Amino acid sequence: MSPVGYVLCNGHKFQKWILFDKNDFGQAYHVHLMPHDSMRLFKQVMFKIFMEENPYAADLYVGKKKAYLALDDHIWYSMNKEPFVNEANMYALVDAIENPPYWNGRIESIMGYVPHSDLFNVDKEKREVKQLGFELAYKMLKKDMPIDDIIKSTGLSCEEVDYLK
Repeated sequence: MSPVGYVLCNGHKFQKWILFDKNDFGQAYHVHLMPHDSMRLFKQVMFKIFMEENPYAADLYVGKKKAYLALDDHIWYSMNKEPFVNEANMYALVDAIENPPYWNGRIESIMGYVPHSDLFNVDKEKREVKQLGFELAYKMLKKDMPIDDIIKSTGLSCEEVDYLK
């Protein structure tokens, strides 16, 4: 990547994936490399689909990003956009539970396969319970409750709670 102007970023934040940065005449570019089955990649694809399907949310996100970027503080920018991204991902997952064939098709059209499909492929009887579990877990995570307590209270798996983080 260095022959085309990209610089490897490292640090504890990037232990689970590799990030390259490039600044080309004031325009920043980023390339993220991560395992094909990583939860981070899966969440990014879910977020992309949710933003495409919800133009109002996408416009709101763009406005927030522009406001955060105007302050020229990358750490503050990342910290303040994260709650919006997490909430959008929670709504995406709830929607995926309601309509798994649509989400499976969209994810496969982007990635070529569907990782972690077990998160939203549930039968009709379990859908409402699963949705309530995700909503409760999301609220508990916002209150910094221990993961073990969230799993016990909601009946969700560790992977499902990890998705909401």
